[in-house]
Amino acid sequence: MDETKIVRTGVLYKKGKKVGVFGRDNWKPRYCVLTWSKLQYFTCEGGTLKGEVDLTRCSQDAIAVMPNDCQKTGRSASSIWRVAITTPQRRFLIAAPTEFDMRDWIRDLVKVTTRHEQSPAGTEAQVFRLEQPHLRPLLLESYDVLAKTNRRNISLVPGQLHLRRELRMAHHHDDKSTHDII
Repeated sequence: MDETKIVRTGVLYKKGKKVGVFGRDNWKPRYCVLTWSKLQYFTCEGGTLKGEVDLTRCSQDAIAVMPNDCQKTGRSASSIWRVAITTPQRRFLIAAPTEFDMRDWIRDLVKVTTRHEQSPAGTEAQVFRLEQPHLRPLLLESYDVLAKTNRRNISLVPGQLHLRRELRMAHHHDDKSTHDII
């Protein structure tokens, strides 16, 4: 597969990194292009390349959904729908405009990073599937976080009706203590 083939494009908010005395760590909108090897971000569509994240050495564990240390504070234009990508060099924080967009970006980031993980035999890893047992806790925990932040509207996201119930049934999760909001 061509490493430069575009997987997804769109506008995300990216948190700046503090460098030097006057370094800023504010959130800026960036036009992002995800390929099979990297995530590039530009000032705008067709604008100046501001940077890129090399995803070839990242595993799917490098993607954190709505990390606890990056909750929305203040009046920035970014949303609460945040994702952290940890590379060997740095940790990148991005925010999608909506929950629906965040889910799509996560799905595609996981596809890209899974593609680069190597099996013991040295062949490419399997294509991402929801059934992979090590993804179950991440998906269920992420859904629980989303449900707590958006209790009334979680079931209004297109195609998400009964998602939590379906995830639990698909993975035989028998935790009855958590609440079903749908």
